[in-house]
Amino acid sequence: MSSHRLAISALTCALLSSSSIHAQPTPAAGPLALQGTVKSAQEGAMEGVLVSAKKTGSTITTTVVTDDKGHYAFPASRLAPGHYDITIRAVSYNLNGPTAADIASGKAASVDIALTKVTDVHELGAQLTNAEWMNSMPGRGAGCVNCHSVQRIVNSTHTAEEFVDIIQRMALYSNGSTPETPQPLVPGPRQANAAPRDMNVIKRTAEYLASVNLSKGPDWSYQLQTMPRPKGRETHVIITTYDLPRPEAMPHDAITTPDGHAWYSDFGHQYIASSTRRPERSRTINFPRSNRVNRRAFWSLKPMPTGTCGAPGCIKA
Repeated sequence: MSSHRLAISALTCALLSSSSIHAQPTPAAGPLALQGTVKSAQEGAMEGVLVSAKKTGSTITTTVVTDDKGHYAFPASRLAPGHYDITIRAVSYNLNGPTAADIASGKAASVDIALTKVTDVHELGAQLTNAEWMNSMPGRGAGCVNCHSVQRIVNSTHTAEEFVDIIQRMALYSNGSTPETPQPLVPGPRQANAAPRDMNVIKRTAEYLASVNLSKGPDWSYQLQTMPRPKGRETHVIITTYDLPRPEAMPHDAITTPDGHAWYSDFGHQYIASSTRRPERSRTINFPRSNRVNRRAFWSLKPMPTGTCGAPGCIKA
């Protein structure tokens, strides 16, 4: 995640906290803290725009979605008084400039938002999700993209010949590696099994990757496809996102416990951690490796009879 956050979004909130996303058929009912409309020159009032508010100094971001009239509304129960930065997500659009709101107790603030259409293809590409890249790419796409962004691939200029070397080198690293924390596989069964053996497969993969990146010119050779924005009942939602205490964290599995914690394992480090609605109650626990040849990672989490959770630890090299 570029913002290094635990995204309790429409895709992941059910795993991380069953109370973090709420479908509200009448999201504007009750006292409001902040409201307004979202418009653009191209569409006028815009439905399905995600509007997010984050209080200065807070680790929590709250997001609502505009209705068919372009209207958005934050319940007073979700935003305490204070100064909030406002951001949006509507693929192919940007805010005209920095937007903020000062919220006072007992009075709804009003901020109307104007969006500008993105005209630069590279700026648009930076906004795409993996699903949108997969829809855009010719052929069957890039394969495993559930965990890893394809931005590094599509923005690269590597040729097919260069990708052949890259693929073989990458196979010698743990799949929990990042550019910031590389983890080479130690000699042994895992390294031997991970090493690519079929050069024909490697070459086909390399040729495909070179066909969808920028190795042949300044722009992509295919048209970028975007997903439709939410409509109707799909906009009746409030999304809560909690910042992670460790920017380098790589959340993998997640479970909830009866005490209201959402626990997650770390795919690339020796940590398990939890997140709650009250950040001061969140926990981060570091575990030493059982020996130096083990990769650094926790994968699965299991609920325990005590109401807490346990992790079996990392996989041996």
